[in-house]
Amino acid sequence: MLNREDHSALNALSDALADAAGVHRAAAGVAEQPALRAALSRRAERLAALSAQVRADGSEEAGGWITGLIDRLRLTIDQWFDDNDEAAQAAGRDSKASLLRLIDSYLVSPELSAQALEVFIEVRRQIAPGRPPVSEAVGLKALPS
Repeated sequence: MLNREDHSALNALSDALADAAGVHRAAAGVAEQPALRAALSRRAERLAALSAQVRADGSEEAGGWITGLIDRLRLTIDQWFDDNDEAAQAAGRDSKASLLRLIDSYLVSPELSAQALEVFIEVRRQIAPGRPPVSEAVGLKALPS
């Protein structure tokens, strides 16, 4: 059974995933290379599907955060200074890094139930396969870049 903290955390995760999907869609829209555009579009679809899956696991409808808007504005600004493909790649990297920071902050939360933690672990595994989460058990405070 999910508790109030679980619902709050899952809502935050679902919103962040929805925002990341929006950032990737916007990045795909500015990418000039067809392969990059396709990769960003696929990633946007996967992130949107993960957001829907998290909602199905117990959170409420995703509404998005202001950070998604800020990330999309940063993409526009990056286009002024870099070429479109570089700006699109940077937006994707920044979005992924933000998601991982959010997930890792919840993975060390003592308030979350085992069921909610499993959702965070699975989403993290799908977003960054092969990258271990931050763990107080091994003394890591941040992931290597």
